[in-house]
Amino acid sequence: PIYEVLTECKKAKGDHENRKNYDDLNEFFWTSKCFSYRYSTATDDADAIVEAGLAGGALPEENILPPVTEGLLAAPKTFLEKRSWLKGIMALNRLVEWHIVTFYLLSVLAFSRHLVWGWVYSLQVFSGVFWIYNLLGLGWELLEVWGDYPAIELSGTSVCGSCLKILFRFV
Repeated sequence: PIYEVLTECKKAKGDHENRKNYDDLNEFFWTSKCFSYRYSTATDDADAIVEAGLAGGALPEENILPPVTEGLLAAPKTFLEKRSWLKGIMALNRLVEWHIVTFYLLSVLAFSRHLVWGWVYSLQVFSGVFWIYNLLGLGWELLEVWGDYPAIELSGTSVCGSCLKILFRFV
């Protein structure tokens, strides 16, 4: 029955904002509401268990919980994946950082040999790579905030966590 709910949600028509996906269904199992449902498929399972002699007696009818599939279908959509061209760029952030940092280091190495810098000055210019790395990290974090947060409702802890990541980038 859970598989049927999954396939029904997967085959639903509409945009990804209106369809439940795996993340939405997974969120249901992390709520306390999930304990209000039973995980067996048929209502006469209790009678079958008693007939087989595996239990002491049948459950009263008023204690039989609704199946978990009803809960899955009634669960609200909780996960919203925001799609944009920015996600593709954000996925390549480490590759872009690698290219920028290695270009900087190789440029400093080439200029230090060509302009005959002393080793102290070359080391001082090389240390600029840490500033570049931190600025790139800050830039990625700001792009993530700009790309994700306007259309998604977030808790205070999520917003506070992102602000702290931005704040501590230079500490």
